Amino acid sequence: MYAQRGSYPGWDKFGAELDKVITRLYRIIPKVQVSRIGLRYINALRSDAHEVKGIDDLAIGVSVADQKLSNSLNLNFKTNVGTDYETMCRIATVDLAAGNIPEGATVIVDIDVYTGENYSTKDAESVKHWVIQAHDKEKENFFLVLGKEATARLRED
Repeated sequence: MYAQRGSYPGWDKFGAELDKVITRLYRIIPKVQVSRIGLRYINALRSDAHEVKGIDDLAIGVSVADQKLSNSLNLNFKTNVGTDYETMCRIATVDLAAGNIPEGATVIVDIDVYTGENYSTKDAESVKHWVIQAHDKEKENFFLVLGKEATARLRED
């Protein structure tokens, strides 16, 4: 497992670190078989930094018997099931989240992109390619959840 804890240094730096780790792995164990890779990104959205005051500021809607749920919510859903890039999205208001939650956080968005059940490779370049594609899928899912309005506000900064 390789993890970046704390402040995210940006994809340029983190992606380069992952590339070095993969290269080193295959240098030490040249024919290692990789059957599971995951790229997980957890973002604590804040009203001051992201203008996300709650679930209603995201591009999601959950209703039960025509009653919209938004005050206290923990939503988990999978996409791309059965492909080389399965995605689990977890969205929670801070009252239902655990861990080291930054002050002022309102919603936690946790996106985990991982290999499908039948994934297998013995090639460093395949692993590197998977990681780059997974990063793109993670961003795509994050901006879908965030929605066009919130994404536009963030890009204005």
